Amino acid sequence: MALAMGHDDGSARGPGKAAVDRAASTLAPCLGAAPEGEDRGTGNHGPLPIAIDDVTAGLLDGRFEVREGEAGFELHGERAATAGTRRLLGRSTSCVGRDSELSTLMGLFTDCADELVAHAVLVTAPAGMGKSRLVAELMPLIKARYEGVVFWVGWGDPLRGGSAFGLLRQALQSALGLHDGAPLAVRQDTLRSRVARHVPEAERPRVTEFLGELLDTPFPDDDSAPLRAARHEAAVMSEQMRRAAEDFLRAECAAHPVLLVLEDLHWGDLPTVRFVDAALRDLKELPWMVLALARPEVHQLFPQLWAKRAAQEIRLHPLTHSASERLVRQVLGEEAGPTAMARLVAQAEGNPFYLEELIRAVAERKDEALPETVVAMVHTRLGRLLDDERQLLRAASVFGEVFWSDGVAALLGSALPAPAIHRQLETLVDRELLVRRPDSRFPGMEELSFRHALLREGAYAMLTETDRILGHRLAAEWLERQGESEPMVLAEHYDRGQEPAQAGRFYFQAAARAMQAGDLEAAIERARRALAHGLPDAERSILFGVLAEVHCWLGEWEQAARWGAEGIALAAPGSHPWAIAITAKMAIALREGRIDTLTELFHLFHTVEPSRDAVIAIVSAINFGCFFLSSVGRFALVERSVARIAALVEPIAVREPVARGWMHMSHVSIEPWAHEDPWAGLGHTEVARGSFLEANHRQNARLAQMMMGMNLWLLGALERAERELRGSVEDGAFYGPTASRHLSCLVGTLADRGKLDEAHEVASRMIEAWQAQGLRVQESQGRAILAHVLFRGAKHAAAEREARAALERLTFWSVDKLAAMATLAAALLAQGRAAEALAAAEAAMTHYEALGAFGFRGAFARLVHAEALEATGDHAGACRALSTARARLQLQAARIGDLTVRRGFLENLPENARTLVLARLWIGNEDEG
Repeated sequence: MALAMGHDDGSARGPGKAAVDRAASTLAPCLGAAPEGEDRGTGNHGPLPIAIDDVTAGLLDGRFEVREGEAGFELHGERAATAGTRRLLGRSTSCVGRDSELSTLMGLFTDCADELVAHAVLVTAPAGMGKSRLVAELMPLIKARYEGVVFWVGWGDPLRGGSAFGLLRQALQSALGLHDGAPLAVRQDTLRSRVARHVPEAERPRVTEFLGELLDTPFPDDDSAPLRAARHEAAVMSEQMRRAAEDFLRAECAAHPVLLVLEDLHWGDLPTVRFVDAALRDLKELPWMVLALARPEVHQLFPQLWAKRAAQEIRLHPLTHSASERLVRQVLGEEAGPTAMARLVAQAEGNPFYLEELIRAVAERKDEALPETVVAMVHTRLGRLLDDERQLLRAASVFGEVFWSDGVAALLGSALPAPAIHRQLETLVDRELLVRRPDSRFPGMEELSFRHALLREGAYAMLTETDRILGHRLAAEWLERQGESEPMVLAEHYDRGQEPAQAGRFYFQAAARAMQAGDLEAAIERARRALAHGLPDAERSILFGVLAEVHCWLGEWEQAARWGAEGIALAAPGSHPWAIAITAKMAIALREGRIDTLTELFHLFHTVEPSRDAVIAIVSAINFGCFFLSSVGRFALVERSVARIAALVEPIAVREPVARGWMHMSHVSIEPWAHEDPWAGLGHTEVARGSFLEANHRQNARLAQMMMGMNLWLLGALERAERELRGSVEDGAFYGPTASRHLSCLVGTLADRGKLDEAHEVASRMIEAWQAQGLRVQESQGRAILAHVLFRGAKHAAAEREARAALERLTFWSVDKLAAMATLAAALLAQGRAAEALAAAEAAMTHYEALGAFGFRGAFARLVHAEALEATGDHAGACRALSTARARLQLQAARIGDLTVRRGFLENLPENARTLVLARLWIGNEDEG
């Protein structure tokens, strides 16, 4: 179709012949571009633009979307309602009384786009105060100034409230052009091509795959180790989806400014809020801005919203008296006399929505008894509609603020014929109760929304209980048929429609999605709702495992124990839910110091045959046990476990880098602690880290990096050890079951590098944190390493005090206990209490002989023992002890394959260097490797 305009002077044989000729010439290039044999009007390419001439293009106003293509000007339709002028009674109205707010927002976006700095703005106000109108006015201003700017918009909805990544998902769908209900292959192709537009080529596969997970457009994982790894572990999936969305935003910002609009954030979700917070931190020097709109209760839902990112809040106040008068005059003109004007302005009390409805009532000559409240006004207006119109709005309200004409028809069934429904919807749009949306989540479906949330709430309140139940059930069935991607929406509809089995099924999916998004509280709430609605045992066992795991992460051990027991009772041995439940119970036993229980549970992994999907979970759990059983000196059991892991992993090691990483991680504590071979431990950590990075498993890679730092510390590569230990911390936070070991290694490294003040500060914070959480073992580990720091700083009495405090609770923790005993002996010796020092040193050596291994820094204990013997007059015994200590050092040094590292091992660690010096003085020179 083509449209052209021109002047007709009547001289031509046909009317407007020049314009017709121009229209034909305008259309010709478009026809020529059509694929051979295809009718351009009926192809499957969506609605085609209308070709227009330059005269028509110049006459069309801002309500229309006109673009200039290669063939000339094209009319693409009316602009979206959010980007055009607000109309009241068919008349355009300006955004009165909001000039200051508009100026502020425009200034912030200008700063964002021109100075390359990200901004966050929260606009809060009660319902009806004009938050959405403000954005509708802002968008054209931005678009006029910044060519190429894009708007990502996500809408909150009461039925979607709290849906994991719900707002972000909608915003990305709008940015990517994805539609729910479209065939999966179409969605995949759309996503690939859109990501390829700006994302660097090397990053495209990962970004595409994990955006696909976030946007319910899954890709096969046969050739993607990162995708397989994430699908096995919710925490990894959460991180990968956030990272993909952030990388996509980064690539888009490199091409053009981005405005992310989050409408009705009070119905939003925590994962989206967290994503925005992280993006504001990581992409702070890029041209993008987040503009969130919410009712004031948003602060109760999300306290300190983006406070660390200097978010600005704009609170919309009621319209002033003069602004209200301007709006009345714009619509009513001279019809509004002084008395009517005063009455309208006073009654509205500055609420724009209420004022608009009052104006409407006056214009329609229905102002005899104007309702006194906004809610009453809504009910009065709805009450004036015809019965069929009210019925239609009630049906539409079941879906929420957004609905579809076909969905309304499905709810009404035979009550109204489809043509009548479409005509009435058109009427309701004309009467400004509804708004037609420019795009639809379901392809080919007309999508509409209520003009205001209060109108939807009023229509919904008019439903009878019977109609409400039936409506939600029918809405759920219709949405499911269309391919609704949000399980929480379907769960809520089925729940309100009194279909418990169906509701439970979708609450189950919603719990899994919340878990993947890292929203632990939501995962618990939805899992419990799913269980309350009745589920098959297979799904119940999965949820029990999820609940046990989440409560462990939250430190809620009693709940974790209860759900873990339930999961073990239902899950098949060797299954993925079973592995999670056993791991949770192991964590509880560890926390409570029940080492025998931990060992019993650990043995289960040695006897069970894992299912195919549980191998990685079981190998990970065995590693978890290995690390802590090494800490308590159960080295023989750990050695058998290393062999068990190898047997499980070797058949799949090439294809599964995460499993390969865990196989190498099983060595990283046994090598330095049992074999006193940190060089071998370092080699395994490097391979493990590389394997995890191959799968993009950054959390495990950080764990491997931490253990790398530990082995480097034990090797005396102190500068690199500090760098790796600091680098394995994300956002300055230590977390997880290995946090205490991580901090101990960092503190020890800092102390040995002479950074005693920082080492003291970190150790003190570590102790305070564990005290606050009631984690006494971790607190004692902190005191043990603090004693080491104090000794290095020659604060010997304080070192003795902290070492004794640590030993009170380190009953089972052999590695830390032996280190604390050695530090105690050194502190006593430094105070001249040689006999006490010898007793403490010999106690440490006795424990060492019983274990057959020393663990942390055995050389320190051997040196202190030799010096205590010397101090008590047993020079011969001191020489024998020192000779043994030097021989052990030489053996360890000989295993180190790098000469520079070998030299650092002998020279950089104070106890090693002193051992060699004393040996030369007391025994004589000997080849020191």
